[in-house]
Amino acid sequence: SYPDYRKRYIVENSNLDALVSTEELIGNNLEIIRDISFDKLLNIESIERLTGDENCVLPRSSCSDIAYVLYTSGSTGVPKGVMIEHGSLFNYLNWANDEYIRGEECPMALFTSIAFDLTITSIFLPLISGNILNVYVSEEQGLLVQRVITEGKVKVIKLTPAHLKIV
Repeated sequence: SYPDYRKRYIVENSNLDALVSTEELIGNNLEIIRDISFDKLLNIESIERLTGDENCVLPRSSCSDIAYVLYTSGSTGVPKGVMIEHGSLFNYLNWANDEYIRGEECPMALFTSIAFDLTITSIFLPLISGNILNVYVSEEQGLLVQRVITEGKVKVIKLTPAHLKIV
């Protein structure tokens, strides 16, 4: 839902080797990605079919390799890319697993944007702890946190203080 100028800036600034997206999003953003040079433009639906391929060799990563780049809100000017290393992500998730999950069954909720840093906890913590991730989708983001709490399907919710004002 970012404006086109912000998406173009992030794509150009990040110096991507590959872009992984959906066919729909690739189609909706052709104007932005057409002029950018990628080694690979990958449709996630096609990648899913490759996961069963026994000949598919995935590259190994080290603790100092970049796991992802998160762009700041840009509230002080131009957004800045913050590089998060695999080691940092691993350490944080292990800490969060010990503090939030504690070996229990703890379904979690995903209701925030994937571009939001707290979403990392919501996505990866259930995966490393063997828990369930309940995905909530709505055009009205403000109402989602209320729905998550009202439905009572989750035991752990990663929130900001602004989310609490909505409830």
